Amino acid sequence: MRRTVLLGAGGFSLALLLLGLAPGQPAALVLLVVVGFFGILFHTSANSRLQLIVPGELRGRVLSMYALLFLGTTPLGSLLVGALAERQGIRVAIEEVAAVCLLGAGVALLAARRMRHGVPNPLPDLR
Repeated sequence: MRRTVLLGAGGFSLALLLLGLAPGQPAALVLLVVVGFFGILFHTSANSRLQLIVPGELRGRVLSMYALLFLGTTPLGSLLVGALAERQGIRVAIEEVAAVCLLGAGVALLAARRMRHGVPNPLPDLR
């Protein structure tokens, strides 16, 4: 399941970057379908993984926080992307957002590899 989440994040990021570089409308339309596919793959697998790893007595609270963070921050991100697109153009804004997504997917991939190999987490335990 972790692999599917990472595949969704990486695929979404790469397809979004290619969308920003698309040479014309037909290519952009195909890439929009690919972006949508990987976006849905990421969202459903991340949600499923979260439900499977969280203890039952905390599941409702954790999922409500997940929904707040995942869906509640969408208007803020849309405002930021709209401002970037207005100042720099749509293609540049898409490419910048894709770069941030790629950075996040890369950090998640490194963290997953560290956990798989038993490397201790460098961040403090806040439990």
